Amino acid sequence: MPEYFDISLIQRKTDTSKEVLDRCLLENFGLEEGENKVPYFGNRKVLVSVFQEDESDFDEICIGFPEQTFHKDSFDNEVEFFTSFVTVCFQSCPEIEFALCSYELNGYLLRNTKKLKELTNELLNKFPIVYRRQEEHKSPLLELNLGAQEILR
Repeated sequence: MPEYFDISLIQRKTDTSKEVLDRCLLENFGLEEGENKVPYFGNRKVLVSVFQEDESDFDEICIGFPEQTFHKDSFDNEVEFFTSFVTVCFQSCPEIEFALCSYELNGYLLRNTKKLKELTNELLNKFPIVYRRQEEHKSPLLELNLGAQEILR
């Protein structure tokens, strides 16, 4: 079974937040919940999972990329593709607060988090790649913490 590189898009929950994010992913990338193969991602397999908990004040949509590898000598170029994807998501969905990235740790790290305010720097530092909304900019701030998980091959 391949290891997945996951990007969890986290947004404040509203009556329409899930539909807005679903529409963003479909209109911009052709992504729907479940398994996808779309041109934007070179027709490679992409898995979209939706996590909504009644007691949570945020929604999470996780986009998983099997067999994604990052290399020390080409990391900047490899992560740029994902930065472009996340930037379009942030620009299309102003409710997105974070995009949290890891190799299959997102569910584990977020399992006890029910409120956006619980996404503290201490928790965010456990993710190797974090995109955070900057209030004055439409583009997210990229934060790297490559010591959080060994992601470079």
